[in-house]
Amino acid sequence: MQSVVVAFDETGAVKWKPKDPADPSKGKEQDFWAYAKASILNNKLIGRIKEYREDKIKSMNPKSIKRLNEIC
Repeated sequence: MQSVVVAFDETGAVKWKPKDPADPSKGKEQDFWAYAKASILNNKLIGRIKEYREDKIKSMNPKSIKRLNEIC
């Protein structure tokens, strides 16, 4: 789901959580799964994918494209 969130350019809305709740010193990570369940995985997902325009892919931020490559 992380790649879908990145492709839809919604990473800014994803909340951060501790990597290890028992040891906060290990840092934080974005909780893509919780965000996807609440905001993306619904009856509108197929429509959003079908309407995703090719020009949006071409104009995507190079940083986002690199991140998608790393995820996939």
